[in-house]
Amino acid sequence: MFFRKFFAGALIAFFIFLSLPAAFIWASAKTLSDEEFYTEQLSDSLYSILIEEGQNFYADFKVLDIPESKFRDILMRTIQRDDLRGAIAVNIENLKSVEFDAEGKAKLVINLSIFDEKFDKFADQISRFWFETLSECDNTKPVYKGDFICIPEGFDGDDYRMFVASELDKQIFSDFPSEVVREIDVSETFLKNRGNVLEFFGYLLNQFYLVVSLILLLLLLLIGLLIFKPAIRVFKWVMKTLALASAFVLALSFSISYIIPTIVQKFFEGINLVLYNVFAHSLTVNLLQLAIPVFVIGFGFWIVGIIFDENEDIAY
Repeated sequence: MFFRKFFAGALIAFFIFLSLPAAFIWASAKTLSDEEFYTEQLSDSLYSILIEEGQNFYADFKVLDIPESKFRDILMRTIQRDDLRGAIAVNIENLKSVEFDAEGKAKLVINLSIFDEKFDKFADQISRFWFETLSECDNTKPVYKGDFICIPEGFDGDDYRMFVASELDKQIFSDFPSEVVREIDVSETFLKNRGNVLEFFGYLLNQFYLVVSLILLLLLLLIGLLIFKPAIRVFKWVMKTLALASAFVLALSFSISYIIPTIVQKFFEGINLVLYNVFAHSLTVNLLQLAIPVFVIGFGFWIVGIIFDENEDIAY
């Protein structure tokens, strides 16, 4: 009986070892395939980063002679949260229609053109502020020398806005792409006529889940065969396996949410974990939704099995 328990314990350890990456991949895939994750949680975090980086840009790039609070106000009125949500939603819809060609290649295009009109609006807002606050240039003042320091004589509001837009485009906006293109290349034989990119990766995940589920079921079966009888003891060991595996998944979710960020911040002071935190939150929620019911059922029936297993001197 000792050797059977020993091998059953080894199989339980292997079951736990395999269930952790399986649960992590399942929760990650559930997060990354959730449109609401992108249009709500992720877009809000990206918006906060966008505003923060805009202010960092303001501090580093001296061409913008404007109070920081005014700059932030203009930036937030130019690009709003709903603008970013809309841009993300458009790109998600575009992604759904991306197809692999006959050679197994596909182009992913991230459309950033929505920011083109925002640049124009930003330049308009900046120029309005300068036109209202700056004085006209005299013969000793340059119109532009690293800063917009005065308004050219005879310029009306429209002339000045065109001038500012042109200079900002040369200094800042011209380097910003209207789209980002990435190419995916998979084996033509591996593709097997699954033309849509999302369908293809969904197929890969389903195959992964199928293989892992079969392996986990096989391990439970082997544990049951090793214990063999009585039936209540088999039931108890299977429930113990599920309880222990789900407990480790709960520990994994705790590590993702609390331990890893603490360690990273300790060794990398000042690092921005906004994107990590929003992904970790969604990942943790999915892990908890998976692990808590399994743990409650497994642990509860494990205790029941211990109580009713009267044929064993020491309960395991």
